[in-house]
Amino acid sequence: MSLGDLERELGKVLAWTIAYLLERGIEVIKRKRKTMGILTLKKPERPKKECIVVIEVGRAIIKDVIAQFGEENVIEVIGALRTIKPEEFLTFAKEFSQEIARINREYRCKKINLILSGPVGMNFLLGQSVGLLYPIQVWQWQEGEYIGIPKLTRDELMKPE
Repeated sequence: MSLGDLERELGKVLAWTIAYLLERGIEVIKRKRKTMGILTLKKPERPKKECIVVIEVGRAIIKDVIAQFGEENVIEVIGALRTIKPEEFLTFAKEFSQEIARINREYRCKKINLILSGPVGMNFLLGQSVGLLYPIQVWQWQEGEYIGIPKLTRDELMKPE
């Protein structure tokens, strides 16, 4: 399949990501939902403790993720099939939540490292959809590297000052 065919099927960002992964010798399984494409990386064995899920909306970040974390624990890349309008954020967040639930069931990782690139409002919805339900660590790009964001717990939220 040519890069142009991939772009028509999955959008430019995920097409670039597939090309990059294939160049590295990493095979992927492609799936589509209403608003997103999902790339599952074929692995000889599943990660033991920590999984990495990459969310690419607007810009491909897989190269930076692999440069910092390596490819061993990267299990999926989820991306928008096209530019997502604010009225579609909720649908994307619901699909994302269902994918995280599936990943949690299938991989049973002690921690899911979530590395995202996308609109702030949509990222906020993604956090709301899974934040207190699963063992998630969110990472943010800052000054040339990914920095882990502190986890907010319900106890911490309710603690009086």
